[in-house]
Amino acid sequence: MNPIRERTKDQFPSVLLTLLSIVQALALGMLWTHIEESPFLFEPSFSAAFYWSQAVVTFLSMLLIWLLYVNTVMRFRWVPGIVESVLPFFIGLLEFVMVATMGPDLIGLWFVLFAAICAIASYSAHQTFVRARLEEENQTFFQNVAPATYRDYLPSIILVVTFAFAGLLLLQSDHPNVLAVIMMAGAYAFVISQFITSAKWWQSSLGEG
Repeated sequence: MNPIRERTKDQFPSVLLTLLSIVQALALGMLWTHIEESPFLFEPSFSAAFYWSQAVVTFLSMLLIWLLYVNTVMRFRWVPGIVESVLPFFIGLLEFVMVATMGPDLIGLWFVLFAAICAIASYSAHQTFVRARLEEENQTFFQNVAPATYRDYLPSIILVVTFAFAGLLLLQSDHPNVLAVIMMAGAYAFVISQFITSAKWWQSSLGEG
């Protein structure tokens, strides 16, 4: 038994959640400050309603990232790779920029950043599952779960590409239009579906589903 390997599996979850807690706290602080310093959010207009929807999706995305990592460290023990160790920094950076781009003039960039966060979160989850499957203590979960294939990730890939492409189309728009509203509805649907999926996986892990 490699003591360093065992120590890594024991201590990495605490290190990961501590880092993520700091990043998410900073992102939430930036979100609150942005709301306070954005007078256009308090104007009775369609644009203000759209920008509030941006703020809500941004907040829900932060919660979803937190749930993703919490559920993972509660369910598995694994030896992380270097990429997994630094991904929270990139997720935090994208969240910071996503908050900064809320509001007029940057609707397209906001959707591109949303797509990027979804892509990195999905990649992080995939890498963790691959490594966790190698550990004997996780086999209670994986014995009934087939290894993921590209087909399993196809819906997520399509959604990420769609959001990114729509964001590129909206880069020239300084006010919400029909495409922006449709994509915002899609963002809500995607985030809510991920919350539901996360809850189902958690119940399954505890033997309650």
